[in-house]
Amino acid sequence: MLSKDKVISAIEKLSIELNRYHKNSEIARFVSQELETLKKSNGIAFPNKLQYFFNNAPVIKLSDSISFNEAEKEVWNCVFEYKQLGNYNWIASE
Repeated sequence: MLSKDKVISAIEKLSIELNRYHKNSEIARFVSQELETLKKSNGIAFPNKLQYFFNNAPVIKLSDSISFNEAEKEVWNCVFEYKQLGNYNWIASE
């Protein structure tokens, strides 16, 4: 079963890559801020915050008008694979 730690780890990698190549971008700031929020969230709050991240990150990325390099694309896709799981209650039970 997937854990909160794996999701956090994937988002952490994304944050590192975004801050490496697009440090002052809105998407880098958003991912960093939401990462800290997710780390502090427990129980049912975690899936709700995760859904907020999945809903807003693509919009912010699009409005930033930046192009991701291959490393960023790879990590972004890895993070967003978790969105495909749909129901995040499995995380809240940990």
